[in-house]
Amino acid sequence: MSIKIFKPKELEQFTAIPNNIFRKKGISMQASGLYAWLFSHRSGHGISVSFIAGHFKNGRDAVNTALNELISAGFIIKKDLRSKGKFEGYDLHLTLGSPGPGKPKTENPKTENPQQSNNIINKDIYNNNKKLKTILPHFIDLFPDQFKPKTASNKQSWIDCLDKLERLDKYDLRLVYKIAKHFRDDQFWSKQFLTLLKLRNKDKNGLKYIDRFADLYQDQSKPDAFKKIKGLKKFYLDQDFNLFADTNNQVLTEFHLKQLLSDRDIKEIIRYIRNDQQ
Repeated sequence: MSIKIFKPKELEQFTAIPNNIFRKKGISMQASGLYAWLFSHRSGHGISVSFIAGHFKNGRDAVNTALNELISAGFIIKKDLRSKGKFEGYDLHLTLGSPGPGKPKTENPKTENPQQSNNIINKDIYNNNKKLKTILPHFIDLFPDQFKPKTASNKQSWIDCLDKLERLDKYDLRLVYKIAKHFRDDQFWSKQFLTLLKLRNKDKNGLKYIDRFADLYQDQSKPDAFKKIKGLKKFYLDQDFNLFADTNNQVLTEFHLKQLLSDRDIKEIIRYIRNDQQ
């Protein structure tokens, strides 16, 4: 999944850091440092949690915690990207923030006919609930019999969890299923991941397990070729689908990469990138 950052236009040509982040009481040094580092990149620069974690000594969990802190404090606005109604990722828009307490105010859109709007919402909820009931058995089958939901109430809790993963957390349920299956098959996590409801629970760092699992799943599903390029930051494709590698020292073109990797490695990397961007 592609993530891009955007700075206020007036700061585009400089690594200028708004003072508000340093005047905000109660915000962590870790979040302040990440905010400053994000400002050092041009608008539209592609990043990922793994990319940030690869730059710093902190792990992915710490990066996610800092990002969520900046979003909660109003220094970052997370904007979802959709194409024909399908969630395709999100961008992080850096703001000037505020030195005072509280989140920035947002206006709720007014509806001309609230009753009609409520009817539409109720209809959407009904249709989505109906869809989730058909999906639920596939998730139930991933768990041992003793941990499967038995009562109607328990099953509804799992349906509600799927609904929130899709509607609030913006996850494609097909990806959620792949993640759930992967960690149910994992030797360690199969003993810890015993209910679908765990995905929306938070770990000791305040990170939802669905976010933690998604990052781990992405890293573990990478082709072995990712380990063969020294100092690799990321692989990417240009508009003509030529492969490049961004490393600590230089940018490698596809010509250079073919001297270091096999044709099979190249194909696996391109396939991985395209699947990640879908």
